[in-house]
Amino acid sequence: MNKKYLSIILIVLLIFSLVSSFALYDLWQQEKDKAIQLKQELNGANKQIEALNSNHEQEINKAASNFVERLFTYDPRVYENGRQAALKMTIGGAKEKITKEQSRDPYEEFREQGETTISLVNITDSVYNKTGNETAEVIVQFEQELVLKGIRTKTINEMKLWMHYTGGEWKIKNYEMMQVA
Repeated sequence: MNKKYLSIILIVLLIFSLVSSFALYDLWQQEKDKAIQLKQELNGANKQIEALNSNHEQEINKAASNFVERLFTYDPRVYENGRQAALKMTIGGAKEKITKEQSRDPYEEFREQGETTISLVNITDSVYNKTGNETAEVIVQFEQELVLKGIRTKTINEMKLWMHYTGGEWKIKNYEMMQVA
C-alpha cells in the first residue's frame, strides 16, 4: 500500500512539475516579448530625443542652405556635381522631383551650342520654423546669378523646404519655389 501511495505522490509531483514548467516557460516568453517591445520603444524614444536635440535653427538652416546651393549652382569649379550632392540630401517627394529633373538637363542646349553656362547662388536669408520634433520648415531666400554668352543676370528667389530628421541627419522631404513679391 505504501508503494501505491508513493507511486501516486510521485505521479502527482511529476504532473505538477510539468504543468509548472510549462507555466513558467509561458511567463518567461511573455517577459521576453515585453523586453523586446520595451527595447523598441526605447530606441524610438532615443531617436526622438536625438532629433529634438538637433532640431535647432542653426543646424537646419545650414542643411537647407547647402541643399539650395548644390541644387542651383552650376559651375564645375565650385561643385563637380551639385545635383548629385543635392539628391543625396533628399527623401520622398524631393528625391522624386530631382530624379525627374535630372532626366532633362536645363543647360544641355547651351552646351551643345558650345556656350559656357554658369549659375552661382548666394544665400541671402533663411527663416526656420519648427513643426515637430523630427520636422521643420525652412524658407530660403537666395540670389542666383546666371552667366550665359557672357551676359550676367541676377534673380532673387525663394524656396520653401520641408525637412525631416532621419538616419542621424536632416533631409529635405519636399520643396517648392515660391513667388517673390
